[in-house]
Amino acid sequence: MQNLYNKNVYRKVFKGDSVNAVYPRTTDGAQTLAAADAEVDRNVIIVVEVLEAFADAGGTQPVVIIGETSTTNKFAANTLLVGAPVGEKFILSGKLLATKNLLVTFTAAVTTGQGKIKVSAAIFPVTG
Repeated sequence: MQNLYNKNVYRKVFKGDSVNAVYPRTTDGAQTLAAADAEVDRNVIIVVEVLEAFADAGGTQPVVIIGETSTTNKFAANTLLVGAPVGEKFILSGKLLATKNLLVTFTAAVTTGQGKIKVSAAIFPVTG
């Protein structure tokens, strides 16, 4: 499993790439996980791991959507992580258009709301 996120393995075997980032409850707005590629559409496999349970806890938990430029909820709607427990993992996949960024968009937690995730993506050029 360790090699799943190894960029050298992707580049040599699949001619692809991998990216990952951690997003705490204070994250707000659209975050670019992977930049657009002007030449080729890409297939993506996205793994979302919950590092801190999503809960209102007297406030409001963060809201997260995952998508691409202009279609920010293409891969995950705003209900995916509502109430998600620590350790929960979600696997998402689809085609990321060439001229689009892969985005993780947050509405930050309010006051004592909780929720933190790690998002990893394997990105492969569409061929054939």
